[in-house]
Amino acid sequence: MASLKDGVVYRIISPHYRGVLELNERTKDVSVQDFTASPSQLWKATKSGAYWTLENVFSTDFYLGGHPQTTVAWGVHVVGTITKFQWKVGPAGVSKFPTALKVTVPFSSHGLDASHGEKYPGPPAIFCRLGSPPGHNQIWLFDSEVQPPMLPIVHGKIYKIVNYQSRTVGHLERESGEVRGYSYNEGRNQMWRAVHEGGSDLYLWSFINISNGRSLGVKGGIANKGTLIAGLSESFLWRLVVNPLDHYLVQLYAPFTGLSMDLDGNNRAPGTEMRLWSPNRDRFWRFEEVDDPYLNSQNNINIPGAGPAH
Repeated sequence: MASLKDGVVYRIISPHYRGVLELNERTKDVSVQDFTASPSQLWKATKSGAYWTLENVFSTDFYLGGHPQTTVAWGVHVVGTITKFQWKVGPAGVSKFPTALKVTVPFSSHGLDASHGEKYPGPPAIFCRLGSPPGHNQIWLFDSEVQPPMLPIVHGKIYKIVNYQSRTVGHLERESGEVRGYSYNEGRNQMWRAVHEGGSDLYLWSFINISNGRSLGVKGGIANKGTLIAGLSESFLWRLVVNPLDHYLVQLYAPFTGLSMDLDGNNRAPGTEMRLWSPNRDRFWRFEEVDDPYLNSQNNINIPGAGPAH
C-alpha cells in the first residue's frame, strides 16, 4: 500500500498534468509546473499524529495548505502558509495509478486538487470536494526521486523523433521544407542528430537533419501559435521538458513562448502537419536512436522527402 515516510523529501506529481507542485517564492501561491528539481518544487513530509505536514524545501517554515482564517471550499486556492497545516493522506484507489494518494483536509470531504481545464503550465492548486474515486486531477504521486530529470538523448547521437501517440516520426519534406508526420521508413530525412547547445542549461538542444543539415525549427523562423515545423538553415533551439511519469517521453518547447511541438490531432495519416501549439499534457515525443547506414555516403535513399529541401 502506498504511503509517505516521515522526514522524506518528495516531488508531488499531478498525473493529470504531468507536472509538480511548485511554491511561488514571492506570492506563496502553489501551482503545477514542469519539473526542474528546483527546491521550490520539493516538499518535506513530516508525521503529525495521524496526519502529515508538507513543508517547502526552499521556503522553509512555509507549509502546503491554507491560512488559519481560510474557509475550505471549492475553488479556494491552496498556498504556502506559516501555519503547520495538516493533511490526511491515504491511497486514492485509482487502478490506473495504484501508488497514487489522495490528500484531504481532516474531517472534511475537501482535499487537494489541480484545477481542471486550466492552461498549462501554471494551473493552481485548489481545495475541492473529492470524488469517489477521486478524479485524476485530485490524486497525487509522491516521488522521492528529486534529482534533475535526465534526458533520454546524448549529444551527437542520431535519432528518429517519434510521436508517442501516433508512432509516426518527424519527416523533412523535400519540396516544402516542412517537417510532417510519416511512418518511419529509414529515410535519412527522418533522422536527426541531437546537438546540445545550452551550455550549463542541460535542456536546450537543436536537432540537425542528416540528409541536408537543416535544423528542426519553425517556418519563417518566428515562433507563433500555429506556425508549422520546418527545416531551417540556421540553428533553432528547443527546450526539452521530461514527462515525470516516464523520463523517455519529452515535450519540445520553443523557448520563452509557452508553445510546444504538436502533431495535429495525433493523426497517423501521412503528411499530417506538425506545428507549434499550446501544450497538451497527453502529447509527447520519444527519441529512438537509429544507425545511419549511409553515414559515409553522399547518396540519399530514394524515398519521399529525401535530399535537399527547396
